[in-house]
Amino acid sequence: QMSRIPEVVDCWVESGSMPFAELHAPFENQDLFNNRFPSDFVVKYIPQTRAWFYVMHVISTIIFGKAPFKNVVTTGTILAEDGSKMSKSKNNYPDPNKVIEKYGADALRFYLLTSPVVTGEDLNFSEKGVADIGRKVNSLLYNVWSFYRMYEKDQFLVASSELRVEHVLDKWIVARLNQVQLEVTKQLDVYNTVKAGKSIVDFINDLSTWYLRRSRERLKLQNGESKQVARVLGFVLAETAKLLAPFMPFLADFIYKDVTGKESVHLEQWVNVEGLNIDNQVLDNMEIVREAVTLGLAVRKSKSLPVRQPLLALALELQDAKSELGNEYSQLVLDEMNVKQVDKNLFDRDLRPAEAVVTPGTKAVKTFYLDLNITPELKQEGLARELERAIQDLRKKSGLKVGELVDVY
Repeated sequence: QMSRIPEVVDCWVESGSMPFAELHAPFENQDLFNNRFPSDFVVKYIPQTRAWFYVMHVISTIIFGKAPFKNVVTTGTILAEDGSKMSKSKNNYPDPNKVIEKYGADALRFYLLTSPVVTGEDLNFSEKGVADIGRKVNSLLYNVWSFYRMYEKDQFLVASSELRVEHVLDKWIVARLNQVQLEVTKQLDVYNTVKAGKSIVDFINDLSTWYLRRSRERLKLQNGESKQVARVLGFVLAETAKLLAPFMPFLADFIYKDVTGKESVHLEQWVNVEGLNIDNQVLDNMEIVREAVTLGLAVRKSKSLPVRQPLLALALELQDAKSELGNEYSQLVLDEMNVKQVDKNLFDRDLRPAEAVVTPGTKAVKTFYLDLNITPELKQEGLARELERAIQDLRKKSGLKVGELVDVY
């Protein structure tokens, strides 16, 4: 026969005593308790704000005169894609195991960590959102690593102080890496995984679609410069893996171990951002380059002129009248736009050819000038580029590797 004892209080009092009761403090483990109290953060589903968080706060304040935690992180509710509550009876949600099997646990984890659910808001779960992360992060970074591995067979890890960074693209990607290391550290210090994750996504996009795409030919040279590009790319991949590790532990560990030969990225120290010296001038100049390229490509598109068709000249007028782009930056614009030279005569209305197009800028660029006159020589060169593209396409379809020679007829 059972009888109820009278000394029964609300079970939340028991839960709220966790910070000290789990260590049986103050009766024992007092030193350990002192080292661990208050905790760095507590995280739970948002209704705990008026339950566990609240009672812990009350009990701790009564006994110790302060809160038992420094930060509170709350998660919202994950709803079905149409905003309704997920329900077994409705079967209105995808099987998590199938989502993981299809896109990987990393993609699902990153999707959730960069969604409103980690800021206490509701999330309409979208499988398409997980697929987007798989494409923008997993696939993009994996492809960068694959290209790196195609040309670099060794494992090494270079300290940033040992890098020989001379080319403007190498200077830029290192400065951009430092910038994102600072931002991700700053955001994770305040438990903002959404902003930290966005910085990583933007950086991986820059690494793939700008740095690597513009550095491919240098990497293919198989000489001293290509070795230097490989070292910079290897260093950036390893450091990116560190930033990615809390978000995508599997992909980050795979890339880090492969590039460095070390045991695991999860055994490494986080980057010390206090010692970072970010080259803002390089970052600003590259922003101008990319803005100019965007303007120029828009002109080409409006005139139905493919990038494979070379053009004679362009010119840039910056918002800051006292400044102008250096030669190495101007060359990047010329290469990306497939234009022969910078011609300041385009600034002069009397000297400017009738075929030239004048386009207003958006931010740092005041005006963009592009000479659209196509001479017979330029036309021939465009045809040669077209032929080259067709041959490369056939090589790809035939499964040919870099360096394998073929006859063309």
